Order: sequence, then C-alpha cells, then structure tokens
Amino acid sequence: MKERTILFWLGGAFVTIFFIIFVWQQVLFNWGDNNFKESIENTIQFAQAGDWQNADKEAGKVRKMWNDGNPVIAVKYAESDYTFLNVYLLRFDSAVKLRDREEVVKEGAASIYIFENITSIAPKP
Repeated sequence: MKERTILFWLGGAFVTIFFIIFVWQQVLFNWGDNNFKESIENTIQFAQAGDWQNADKEAGKVRKMWNDGNPVIAVKYAESDYTFLNVYLLRFDSAVKLRDREEVVKEGAASIYIFENITSIAPKP
C-alpha cells in the first residue's frame, strides 16, 4: 500500500471513531427521556421547592445516565475535569439525600458546567 492510501485509511478511521463516540454520547445523554442537563436542573428546581421525593427521583435519573454513559466520557476525556465531574455528581447526589437545598444548587450548577465543557466538541482548558 502506498503511504497516501494508509494516510486516508487512518484519517477515515479517526474521523469515524470520533463520530461514533459523539453520537453515542448524544444518545446516552440527550435522547428521548434522557436529558442529563435537564434532569440536574429539574432536581435543583424540586429541591428549591422542597419537593424532595421528586428531587430524589430526578437525581436517580442523573445517576443512571452517568453510570450508563460514564465509559464514553472516560474514553473521550479522561483528564482532571472528568474526575471533578465524578466528585461533583457524588456531592450533588449526597446533597439531595441529605436534603441540603444550597448544596444541591451549588453542586448541580458545577456539574452542569463541567458536563457541558467535557461533552462539547472543543472543551475549554
């Protein structure tokens, strides 16, 4: 094979893998009933209203989506922001279970910010 042919095959494989990871990420976090950011926002709204039963239900959806989509994010973005997102989501979940309204808002907002940065096409440093 010529070097040019190998270059095209490798370039095509790279683009295909990137496309598959992006589509997989979108399906897991933004398809149908799954909307990661919206579920965190709903949890915050329920917590602010004092509706802890629905807040816990929404936080459960966030946990499930994260557990299902965690490997995709790890493959795409295994850096410190990924670790921070894990920590913020753990704190967010704990705040819901402890019924701490202020912490739910704070940790939820931090989780959304880092999640949007990690899942964007070109994350900010």
